[in-house]
Amino acid sequence: MNQAEEYADFIYNGNALNAKPTIKVFVVGDSVSPIIGSKKSTSDGTGNVYCEIQAYTYTQLVRTAERRLLNLRGKLSQRYSKMNVNDYLQKILNEPKQLKLPI
Repeated sequence: MNQAEEYADFIYNGNALNAKPTIKVFVVGDSVSPIIGSKKSTSDGTGNVYCEIQAYTYTQLVRTAERRLLNLRGKLSQRYSKMNVNDYLQKILNEPKQLKLPI
């Protein structure tokens, strides 16, 4: 989390963008330390919050993606598990081919 905060500070204070952006940082790892916490925000001297950092585990990320994709992985696995790969490959190979034009 500290490294992510340093990067955000560099972007915000470097003024390379000629603006004062709001930066959202997502840190993904194997685990999140209960001591550090999973959310952190940084503000400038005026109290303006310019950086929000959120830490997620890989497991949380995968579960969230599964819910947002409406169990797409399961549906695709189910659909294609019924398909015989050799039959599908043969069907593709039997499709007409474009002839090469002499140059």
